[in-house]
Amino acid sequence: GCRVCKQSGWIEIAGAGMVDPRVYARIGYDTELYGYAFGMGVERIAMIRHGITDLRLLYANDLRYLRQFA
Repeated sequence: GCRVCKQSGWIEIAGAGMVDPRVYARIGYDTELYGYAFGMGVERIAMIRHGITDLRLLYANDLRYLRQFA
């Protein structure tokens, strides 16, 4: 395990949930038809693939670090 997975060995790579109907109404979506949002975190997949244990490393913009994955 790691800090990201709270020592469980598992990390979430996709999220989903219900959207507040007022948000969809504001942008003109039919709130009777739509209500869920789904997304996949490509940074989490990169963490698994490359053994990265701290998500912040990917967002620190340190080119010396990031170039190893190019």
